[in-house]
Amino acid sequence: MKRLLMIAAFVTLGAGAQAQPRLIDCSKADNPAYCRMAQEQYREERARPNDYQTMRNVAYCLWTNCDMAFAFDRKESCRIRREIMKRHAAKVDRSDELHFANCVQA
Repeated sequence: MKRLLMIAAFVTLGAGAQAQPRLIDCSKADNPAYCRMAQEQYREERARPNDYQTMRNVAYCLWTNCDMAFAFDRKESCRIRREIMKRHAAKVDRSDELHFANCVQA
């Protein structure tokens, strides 16, 4: 359920920081219904650009592929993590720092 909530906030980031995840053919996913639902939620949530939680969720799904709904793009995930650290410094927590550390090590 947590993953579903994270995918629900998946959006395109603002100008100059566009995250356009490559959608995967849901018929090939382990759970096609979940995949289609995740992709539909992504489309519906595009109205919240530059939102802190949304940016975190986008970065997460690009890093993990959110149960095969999206293609891995760890380079873009790390770019978004850097943006989070810059734009939302006052909100950054330990989780953000740990995820960013994964980017530095990758």
